[in-house]
Parts: sequence; C-alpha cells; structure tokens
Amino acid sequence: SLPASAQERPGTLTITVYDTTGAAIAAANVNLTKPDGTATQQLADEKGTVTFQALVPGKYSVVAEFPGFDPNGAQEVQ
Repeated sequence: SLPASAQERPGTLTITVYDTTGAAIAAANVNLTKPDGTATQQLADEKGTVTFQALVPGKYSVVAEFPGFDPNGAQEVQ
C-alpha cells in the first residue's frame, strides 16, 4: 500500500461592499486576516468588489472601510 495524504485545494473569496441603500462602494479598503494572523488588503473596484485568491482552507476575518462609514466586517469566514 502507498501512504496517502490529504490535499486541500486553495480557494477564492469574492466580496462586494455595499452601503445601507444597496449602492456599491467603489474604492472601499477591504482587509483580510488569514488563519495564520497575516493580513492582506485590496481596494474594491468600481462595482465595490474584491477577490482574494489562493486561500488555504481555514477561518478568515474580513473588514471593509471607507471614509465617512463605520468599519464593517465578518469573523470566522470559511
């Protein structure tokens, strides 16, 4: 028999940032904290969207910020 190992494929997380009226917030700063505690950030495009790629399975924290708005986010996103 051969030894087996589990392979976990990297994933993608796409986030769209909206205000309370449902309008997309272009150029919102979206911070993603990875399971190992490191962080990365991206600016939302003109549709308010960011995509983080090549993410290992685990729990992530996400916070979106934009001047004039309170920061908003989610914890333990999988």
